[in-house]
Amino acid sequence: MKRNILTLLSICLLPLSAQADCLSSIKNDLYDKIWTACTQDKGDILFIVDSKGKHEFGTYDNPSTAAMELMLKAEQGDSLHQYFWSEVLALYSMEKTVENSSNAVAIARDLKIKSNIILKKAAEGGAVPALYKSVAMFTSHTNPTADEKATAIRYAELLRDNGEAGAEKLLQKVNQKSVGNSAIASYENALQDYKTLDDTALLKVADASRTGSLMVEVDTGVVVLTRRTTVDKNETKSREIYYFLVRERNNAEAGYILARWLGKNDKLQALELYEFAGNNGQPDAAAWLGEYYACNDDKAKALQWLAKATQFGFKDAEYIIGEIDELGKPTSCSGNWVSN
Repeated sequence: MKRNILTLLSICLLPLSAQADCLSSIKNDLYDKIWTACTQDKGDILFIVDSKGKHEFGTYDNPSTAAMELMLKAEQGDSLHQYFWSEVLALYSMEKTVENSSNAVAIARDLKIKSNIILKKAAEGGAVPALYKSVAMFTSHTNPTADEKATAIRYAELLRDNGEAGAEKLLQKVNQKSVGNSAIASYENALQDYKTLDDTALLKVADASRTGSLMVEVDTGVVVLTRRTTVDKNETKSREIYYFLVRERNNAEAGYILARWLGKNDKLQALELYEFAGNNGQPDAAAWLGEYYACNDDKAKALQWLAKATQFGFKDAEYIIGEIDELGKPTSCSGNWVSN
């Protein structure tokens, strides 16, 4: 973060006495006074982050002296200062978000990640407000992991054992939070009523039904992760959905997936599906057809399909054409069912 000589003129929004009180509270570890001294907020420090509120921390680009002191204290490992610093980073993140530029949005995302990393350090260090906030964040997560739930339980138990207000109810709320079940329930409902879904969702449901593995997005509070959750495999249902996409939605990706799935087991049907997908803009299907016809001595048709593949964005078509020109056929013909 950068500072300049205009900082005190441009970003200090409270009176000079407030600036001094804020900096003094941080330097002297007056934890119970830091937030009220550094902001106009007089309430619960768990709910202080407000991008419109006046404060003594400056901005991300021009942090105040108080902000720099707080960062230093946090870096030295003080868990309560780490908690306050995580809140300041969250404040900076919101301020960057409202700037509404691509660079500012990227900075805001990075600041949010850093804020949550430091929040976790503060919680692990036993800072009570960090423990409260971490548990509250867990209860608002969608499809939390078992490890995340175990951590939230541990934090809530620490609060309860320390006699903190509302900790028992918070622990009950954590224990009642299901892990991953909502994603599976949504998936099972989608299987029964799949015709109402859009193509993207249908492809996801069909893939999960075919493989027995569902891709689920999880907001950890730090980043959004993608992980796989085991579901019941149902190949019959999966094929039904893929064929629905082909016949009713004219979906090229579904046609290509079906063609690859059928393969040698039903060559005629697979070939029809490859041609359907290729004619509807699926680049890999068009490239496959180029190889297929080259392997079966129809160079003219092969080049037509490879030209389409290039048009659709397939990057290796020229390499395949080079093999055809040099060797007569692509090297993929050997041991591949494309050579009937």
